[in-house]
Amino acid sequence: MEHWKADGFCEVRYLKHRYHKDGLYETIVQGVDWQQDKVWRVHKEVDGNRNLRAVKQCEQDGCGRSLQRVPDSSVKIGPGDAAVSKGTRPHSEWRCQKQLDGCVKCAVETPLGQNCYWWCPKHKWYVCQECQKNMPDKPTSKHIRGWFRGECHALDDLVMKVVDDFNLPDPQAPYGGTARYTIKMNWYPDGMAQVTDHRHDIWTILVSLGSPRVLNVDHARVLMGDGDAILFGTQKHGVPVASPAQGGRLSLVFMFQPDAQIERAALHLAGRVVPGFKPRQASQEGLSDLAWAPQGQQGDEQWNEEQWNEEDISSLYALGFELAEVQQALIACDGDVASAANLLLGV
Repeated sequence: MEHWKADGFCEVRYLKHRYHKDGLYETIVQGVDWQQDKVWRVHKEVDGNRNLRAVKQCEQDGCGRSLQRVPDSSVKIGPGDAAVSKGTRPHSEWRCQKQLDGCVKCAVETPLGQNCYWWCPKHKWYVCQECQKNMPDKPTSKHIRGWFRGECHALDDLVMKVVDDFNLPDPQAPYGGTARYTIKMNWYPDGMAQVTDHRHDIWTILVSLGSPRVLNVDHARVLMGDGDAILFGTQKHGVPVASPAQGGRLSLVFMFQPDAQIERAALHLAGRVVPGFKPRQASQEGLSDLAWAPQGQQGDEQWNEEQWNEEDISSLYALGFELAEVQQALIACDGDVASAANLLLGV
């Protein structure tokens, strides 16, 4: 926990069946344009700075293990990760398995010099630093999609109900655009789709739709049924593998900075008496019927001046930054997601 903010902790609040509605899961799954998720890892350097890395995988005999960088003085941040770097010593007795254009280690005799490389310890499978850049990113077993207002009206209604219930800030999403803080979905098509335990430096509200699935929250195993909702903070969390025949499930995820008002709202929803609790006043502009219509030319120009790849935006969202911060970082880095991540993380 030494890597995480102390004020990010939040007591878990669980609401059973609150957002259940027959056919809602199927309507949303069929109503949005899903993208294949990919694996990202946050690494902490010796100077304390953090950077985001896209993960590549070993291609030997369908291995799929994540390639490891050599040398690497950073520490991968996540539950169960070591407090110090592995410190694997580099050597040059290998040749690059990819041999792509620009390869810098086509033969064993080629000196390594100051270059780094990636390898799979199990298969002794090596890739030079230039070829690694051109390899496809390692996919996950789930799909992702940010919330785009107007793409699926059933989803729009659910988002605004959660916003109202939990006193969340007005998303201020224009028609066809996204919220000013992270609102996204993870889709697990079957029981084999999963996400490993991980943490965020922010708070999360998660609404589960579809078939029941276990959600790990620290050492607890929470069975999330259709329409269940949960609030948590920096606790490690993940979705373990289930039976292959298990039906599909999606989670609607809201990620935001710690806010005591939201925690009070969760207690109020759970039937607790919360002294001094008052629902947050909703923005009339943000929640009015007129706001759901397509915006005028001025609003379109404001939000559509830059159209970024949604996968890039989602990967930066996962670090806990708000939309405005993500957009500013992408603009400053000419759309380069790795540079934008480093900028956001203060590298």
